Amino acid sequence: MSFAYQISEKLLQYIWQFQLFVNTDFVTAEGMPLNLLHQGSLNNNQGPDFTDGRVSYHETVWVGNIELHVRSSDWFEHGHSSDCNYKNVILHVVWIHDATIELPFPTLVIKDYVDEALLLRFSDLMKIAAFVACDKEIGVVDEIVVEKWKERLLAERLLQKAQLFLKEWEQTKGDWDEVCWRYLAKSYGGKVNGEGFYQLARSLPWKQLKRERADRFRLEALLLGQAGLLEEELLDDYFLSLKKEYAHLTRKWNLQPIRNSMYLLRMRPSNFPALRISQLAGFIHLNEYLLSGFLHTKQIFALKSWMTSAASSYWDHHYRFGDTSAYLVKKTGESFLEAIVINTIVPAVFAFGLHHQDDSFCKLAIEWLSALDAESNGIVDGFKKTGLKVQSAFDSQALIQMKLNYCDKKLCLDCSIGNAVLNKPQQRL
Repeated sequence: MSFAYQISEKLLQYIWQFQLFVNTDFVTAEGMPLNLLHQGSLNNNQGPDFTDGRVSYHETVWVGNIELHVRSSDWFEHGHSSDCNYKNVILHVVWIHDATIELPFPTLVIKDYVDEALLLRFSDLMKIAAFVACDKEIGVVDEIVVEKWKERLLAERLLQKAQLFLKEWEQTKGDWDEVCWRYLAKSYGGKVNGEGFYQLARSLPWKQLKRERADRFRLEALLLGQAGLLEEELLDDYFLSLKKEYAHLTRKWNLQPIRNSMYLLRMRPSNFPALRISQLAGFIHLNEYLLSGFLHTKQIFALKSWMTSAASSYWDHHYRFGDTSAYLVKKTGESFLEAIVINTIVPAVFAFGLHHQDDSFCKLAIEWLSALDAESNGIVDGFKKTGLKVQSAFDSQALIQMKLNYCDKKLCLDCSIGNAVLNKPQQRL
């Protein structure tokens, strides 16, 4: 075979798992025929690559584990001879037989049993510099394959997010509302100021905020002051009133503003941090509890309605302190609320369901994603151009997971869509 691509163990595992051979009239490196009865199950944990394999060799059926290496000498390089995890190996599968070694089981060299066209297609995928390696083929992959893969991707993404919430839950000693408050604040900060808003929330625990929530003005002063947004010298009456109130609150609560900078550069005015904080204060003013509110609002339209808040009346004529603008009541918009549902409410409810082993909450979180329109961003737009259907937030979240964790890392062998593209009986990409 003239093919010169650098073979990896991952590629060998893929070939072996799906038995991608031109024929299976195997003859071992020792010159004996071998009948493969079952290739085994891929092992993602410590130990041999495949477990519970079965081969017929020397008229005897052997049952046990199968280990794969690029070179036969890797058996010693990897220290398997002294590792008890490899005592039950029945077959050593290699690409190149570069060393004569004495093992109590046969060695099978598979290089000449693999179609070169498959390897060339894989090489092409690894070299393509496009939005995704399979962007020219992904749109014609069987829809059933795509939908099943998106289900798995979404489950992965929700589990990853839920783990972050559960870790925060442990840090807060089991306070679900405190966890929701921190991630809600982070969502209000958006991509640019999310970390600053998260630190703001950590500096003002939810239980402390609830003591001030009855007074909307005081609540706004507390949040803006802690965010470091009341430290300028401005001749603006509302600003000065907030600053005076915050000075009183710092003495009352012994507070220090956070030191995370809040940014406005190249940002839409509707996302300016002071305005968003005023809207956040409006939401807190109306809601004493967070998680229970999420859990008891089943319909997505009701959930978004419950989350809607408006900035205080000062902001009807302002986007930032001291600069007047045309009159407009600054309510949280539709796309902003949907982002909060996706990034805060859905993972919070999913994590709650996991913690309590209650699938009904996990299913509710997924139902919300299915009811929301797909997000609009560079990744989602990129997949739409490939021909994939992206209709809901279920789809967009799944595809974001695929792009970040599979496509960008060139893990085509771990991707159902990548497998479908590789296994198509066609010419090179």
